Amino acid sequence: MNGFKKTDLYQKMKRAITHIAEEMNQPIEWVEHAQETNIFKILRLEKYEIRHGNFLEYLMDPERNVVLAHRFLFDFLYRIVEDLQIDDSGFNRIIDGDEFEISKIKGEHRFTEIPAGKDKKQRIDHALELKVGHTRRVLVFEYKFNGVLQNDLKAYQETIEELYEGTKVKFHYFILELGSKNHNLTNKGDFKFIAKNTLVEAVRETLDVARQKDMLATKLYLEQYLEIIEPKVKDEFLFSGLEKQLWHSWNPAMDDYDDANDVFDSLVEEHIEDENHQIALIGFYYGELFNRRVISALEDHYGQIDTKLNQGWLRILPRCPYKDLYLWTMLLEHEGDLYLTINFYSSQDPKAQLEKVELQKAYTIRTLSRSLLAEPLQSITDLNSFREIWIDQNLDVVKKISCKEGLKYPHNFKVCYLRKIDINALENICTFQDSEEFDLMIEELTGFIDLISQTN
Repeated sequence: MNGFKKTDLYQKMKRAITHIAEEMNQPIEWVEHAQETNIFKILRLEKYEIRHGNFLEYLMDPERNVVLAHRFLFDFLYRIVEDLQIDDSGFNRIIDGDEFEISKIKGEHRFTEIPAGKDKKQRIDHALELKVGHTRRVLVFEYKFNGVLQNDLKAYQETIEELYEGTKVKFHYFILELGSKNHNLTNKGDFKFIAKNTLVEAVRETLDVARQKDMLATKLYLEQYLEIIEPKVKDEFLFSGLEKQLWHSWNPAMDDYDDANDVFDSLVEEHIEDENHQIALIGFYYGELFNRRVISALEDHYGQIDTKLNQGWLRILPRCPYKDLYLWTMLLEHEGDLYLTINFYSSQDPKAQLEKVELQKAYTIRTLSRSLLAEPLQSITDLNSFREIWIDQNLDVVKKISCKEGLKYPHNFKVCYLRKIDINALENICTFQDSEEFDLMIEELTGFIDLISQTN
């Protein structure tokens, strides 16, 4: 849907960004900065999709990244398949351990900036071919960095499929947001959004291998790239006191308008003077306001509690004997609805002893079996046969994902508890106004925290 400028939402957005600019454009006292050592930042490469494409091309190119290309692509593909629940026989064979070839797509001499469209003036960010046995798969990636999707995706798809016309091959199209912007992250035709965490975890896994093999240069640039794609969220909030204006600068109602992203970016660039402030506002996501309010509520309740604010989610660290038991909150948008979520995840550390992994999972299930989620969990005959379970505020099991054969980490176990809300309730929460839904969630969250701290 277009026509965003004709709506009241546009007027609210414009007023909000203008107000934020009045606060942010004030002269600030100069402070001495530390020496920058990250080469991606020094060369200002982190803000351009094409530069990310070039680096990711290198990671997946077996002729240039001779030692780690197959390892990186295996880990990346595994997480994409798990995240999107892709059922593809070729991918399954790779995940099961079959050897595979990585090559450029038909007729091309490079992996990135592939000419597309009838006039060949458009460019595909990244494409490659995987071959396992006689099975061929073509993977096409569109990378974005706090940007907006143009109308080129259809041309990309047509170009790729024309190259392989009359050939037995299966295509997979992906979009990956590399920045912090979460606006309009919905599938576009056959192009499916990949969670950025799939890339983050694949880079982490590859970094571990580089450390084990004592590949010092490789270790360094992988560490620096992780700093770019998973920046630490600062405790000091740049927009403190501007929560209401932030909400009106972007909220879920604006996702319905395809041109709202362009309008938002233009207003930010027009009114915000400092480039770093522009980047911060363009990367803003209202889910951070929800997580910061959770922090505030927990501090009011406990006085002091350990938390870790990440990109899009808040990890809570109660007293617990298992470091890989994750408890976190986040705002979830799923199939057009909004949910406040409390999540439990027993993560299988690949380096941990199996006995400890099993004890941690048992601890997680035992804790949840003493909680308000006990009844719906007890209705499931064999919890160990599932890797993910969703339970709603009515205590109904609304989603179950089974453990497939051949899982790389079969002891991963996640429970997501969802409380559905409407946009008005979310506005109250994000702007620090009274909210009955939020109070109920915090009451339940503190109950879970206390249980985790008491379970033995």
